[in-house]
Amino acid sequence: MVSQTQNAGQASGIEMAWMARWAEVDKLESILCDCLFKGIKASRMRKGEENRKLTKLTDTVRLHLLRKEGEDFKLEV
Repeated sequence: MVSQTQNAGQASGIEMAWMARWAEVDKLESILCDCLFKGIKASRMRKGEENRKLTKLTDTVRLHLLRKEGEDFKLEV
């Protein structure tokens, strides 16, 4: 199921992209891998890192680990 998001971002003039709300678990790995890597490489932040010759490390992705068992982790891109 795909729908266009409606939230405060649109009210402030930020164009929102289409968002997949439900994903087939079997397809997540390839979809996420492809989207994440393409998005990171195209980002303003990553292009700035590449201009500064930072090619092996990046600050464009952060993984917030669990603090307590049973909590969700957070992937920030």
